[in-house]
Amino acid sequence: MTPGEDPRDLARLPIRELRERAQQPERSRNDLGGALFGDWVSPFLTRAFLRHDVSPTVGTFGMLIAGLAGALLLPFGGGWSVAGALCFVLFYVLDCVDGEVARLRGIDRYFWSFPDFFFGAWVMALFHVSLGIYAFRFTESPWMLLAGTALALALLTKKFIDVCHVFLTVEQIVTADATKRARYATQLGVDPADAPVPPAEPAILTSRRQVIARYGGAVGVVRAALANFHLAMLCFAVLAILDLMIGPWRIAETPLDLKTLFLLLYLPLYLLHVADHFVFLWRGGFAARSAALLRRLARWNA
Repeated sequence: MTPGEDPRDLARLPIRELRERAQQPERSRNDLGGALFGDWVSPFLTRAFLRHDVSPTVGTFGMLIAGLAGALLLPFGGGWSVAGALCFVLFYVLDCVDGEVARLRGIDRYFWSFPDFFFGAWVMALFHVSLGIYAFRFTESPWMLLAGTALALALLTKKFIDVCHVFLTVEQIVTADATKRARYATQLGVDPADAPVPPAEPAILTSRRQVIARYGGAVGVVRAALANFHLAMLCFAVLAILDLMIGPWRIAETPLDLKTLFLLLYLPLYLLHVADHFVFLWRGGFAARSAALLRRLARWNA
């Protein structure tokens, strides 16, 4: 927001212009869920927030409330599960909205990245636990509880995989004594005695098409879409609605519906997704990311 610009004036912008102004600064950090869904839906709610001068903090805590409501409603089945699924979709939309409103109003603050990170992790893990409880109540099989718990743990593991190079580099190298710091930096190919090597700057992504292209060809996009939590929530909401109209079935004396099948199919898919990321780190990705972070920190302090 430019100085003196009223949020209500921003609310009068065409959706397309509002979308670009709100999302362009963060597009390089966007994922497939944002490019295919969030970017298209969130500006409508963002405009409502601006029009009525609603604080982005309402969006931040609203996403947590929506996620908790979804986790409480889902296990009851039927229409309650549909309402719960829609709450999880709303959770993601609000996750987009709070950042957009803060950026447009020029009041985004570093502190809010802290609750935003944890609220997101809690809600996504709770969805899987809640789905496991639903499937257990529906099938009376304790294995369903185990499946939901395994999915929650896999998701939290993926969260740690994505950021472990950051906190481990800071803890084990940046804040270590000089001898250990020099030894570990050398192992990563970063000589602390040399001038820092400027890292290659990430390409500035200006369009959703570029975000999608980052995942490679059609196979890569499909794999990423199948493993994306927010796109999975859209799929789950559709399945919850279909469950009101068709099924359930019995297979080998076990009752099944679409929501339960979602759990059984999504579990191996997501476990493979997490394993793929873990293998990437094991085969050099962890060291490469840590070395790049060290060089960036060195340049920051230069």
